[in-house]
Amino acid sequence: MAKRRLLTIGLVVLAMAGHAVGWTLTTKDFRKETVTLRSLDDAAVIYVREGDDQPIRLPIDQFLSLSRDASPVALDQGALVLHLAGGGRLVGEPVRMEGDSIVWRTRAIGDVPASLRTARGITRGDQPLPPPPADAFAQDRIRLRNSDTLEGIVADVTDGQLMLQSGTDLLPVPLESIASVQFATAAQQAPQQQRGFELRLDDGSTVWSRLVQIEGDHVLADVAGQTRRMTVSRVLAIDQVNGPVVWLSDRIPDQIEQTPFIGDPVTTRFNTDLDGRPIRIADRLIAKAIAVHARSRLTWTLPEGYATFRCQYAIDGNRPLANVVVRIRLDDRIVHEQENVTIGPPRPVFEVDIRGAQKLTLEVDYGETYHVQDRLIWIEPALVR
Repeated sequence: MAKRRLLTIGLVVLAMAGHAVGWTLTTKDFRKETVTLRSLDDAAVIYVREGDDQPIRLPIDQFLSLSRDASPVALDQGALVLHLAGGGRLVGEPVRMEGDSIVWRTRAIGDVPASLRTARGITRGDQPLPPPPADAFAQDRIRLRNSDTLEGIVADVTDGQLMLQSGTDLLPVPLESIASVQFATAAQQAPQQQRGFELRLDDGSTVWSRLVQIEGDHVLADVAGQTRRMTVSRVLAIDQVNGPVVWLSDRIPDQIEQTPFIGDPVTTRFNTDLDGRPIRIADRLIAKAIAVHARSRLTWTLPEGYATFRCQYAIDGNRPLANVVVRIRLDDRIVHEQENVTIGPPRPVFEVDIRGAQKLTLEVDYGETYHVQDRLIWIEPALVR
């Protein structure tokens, strides 16, 4: 079964009246200010500053993100999540099949037909999708909550069940019994390379768009070839993707090493804390971050066209016994090392020139208390053009 390409939004139009006020605009240089939004398209953001009626035009290559002062989404750990190639996700439940598409019912944008060419798999809550094997596999794989595994082809969805074609048998699999589904795939999905936008919605879904326009009081989105309409209150944030900045928290590392001092390794989480919750540090919501537990080592191949790596880091939450060593490497060279990282405010922004380097590694090692409470957040790890 050949599958999985990105579900894209070809056009988004947001109309802002009452919801135009109170957006936080972040520019390429990471400066933030509260603005009233007039419009956004693939050329520029038009906005006005507080106490001023003069419109300001910000070229799109200087735009990083827009976010609203809204409650972050903490997913119910029983919620079903459809993962899409390139990093998008839809929160809700499958309701039926239409040809080669699985129709996913969401609270934010209604029923979305996602082609099985775009779907990577299904999980619950903030659980990550298991990485695909190195070799292609021809059948879908369902892991049940009791740890049993089924293989076959997902043929239909009906009456709260996935219908799995396994050989000559058609097996009903209740949705409530499913822990995860991996759809048949040919290879590891590459990160989205095109320049575009990510919309984070208030039901926990994230959808991708190559073009965005904002005007008026609603969101019009061309999702999977269908124009959809939603109120702007559904949109929590708009981030430019593969523009002036690439967030490492949106790119699965080439290598993840997790070495526990005792017991089982703690799974690295991207854009949530280690318990799957939104990250807050010093009363600041951190949307782009990586949560790790010592000992952790994450390595990425650096894409071309980026000049600088920048980030902050801090111990996650109230953990007075935490004590770790932080290292940042370019290829085999240590460019930053900090011992005795303990509870406290985020460390100052660290920046390093990455031109000419091939690999970037973020490492958290045991400190004086070995592994006790050693949870660290890499805050807004970014590659900057």
